[in-house]
Amino acid sequence: MYQDYDDTIVAIATPMGIGALHIIRVSGKEAIQIVDRVFQGRKKLAKVPSHTIHYGKIIGPNQEIVDDALVSVFLKPHSYTGEDSCEISTHGSPFIAQKVVASLLQQGEHVRVAMPGEFTKRAFLNGRIDLAQAEAVVDVIAASTEAALRGARNQLDGALSSKVSDLRKQLTEALVWIELDLDFSDQDVPFLRAQELMQRVQAITRELDQLLATYAFGRIIRDGVNVALIGKPNVGKSSVLNFLLKEQRAIVSPIPGT
Repeated sequence: MYQDYDDTIVAIATPMGIGALHIIRVSGKEAIQIVDRVFQGRKKLAKVPSHTIHYGKIIGPNQEIVDDALVSVFLKPHSYTGEDSCEISTHGSPFIAQKVVASLLQQGEHVRVAMPGEFTKRAFLNGRIDLAQAEAVVDVIAASTEAALRGARNQLDGALSSKVSDLRKQLTEALVWIELDLDFSDQDVPFLRAQELMQRVQAITRELDQLLATYAFGRIIRDGVNVALIGKPNVGKSSVLNFLLKEQRAIVSPIPGT
């Protein structure tokens, strides 16, 4: 169910530091109007279609030009958060990004800095993603290996959610048969036999156990494994480490204790 929040949230969506670009994300009921007040382009953003990009200037509180910018417009409910949203792309100076945020925060009493993870929280609360997908967003961002990214992408794309939904549907059907049997047990109406019902429930249980069993493996894929190389001095621990990493990470010396 879509929730219409009174406040509009703003945050820098890219890591702080000098780079080619910074992206400032704005989301909420007044997102378009707030960005319109600091953006000078060919058209007012309030009059443009969703999923369009517009070039212009960002104007500071003293009517000075802060930077050239591209503004992407996403209208509800077809945005990441399910709300009206804008993403402002500027040059990758932290000073410019912070100045754009400061200019946006001066455009009304209902605009504020977003809390950590609040854009994804609103996407979840507005039904754009479910809880499993919300958790996968962090895993996609933090993925450092091909396997970790593949697992996170599968979860974000709904593989886990689809499986859980299917199991829930099977459990609901089993519950319906049980309730029918309880409600109409005194009538001559054919229902599932107890043995057949038990087989269905046992099949669901097996699938749940298989799903739970993937947790440990998934955690290893996501977080990696802590490994200790233990042995007496000068037995080859450093050489083994260098061999596994395919680089000279550890010092190798005939002198014990290096």
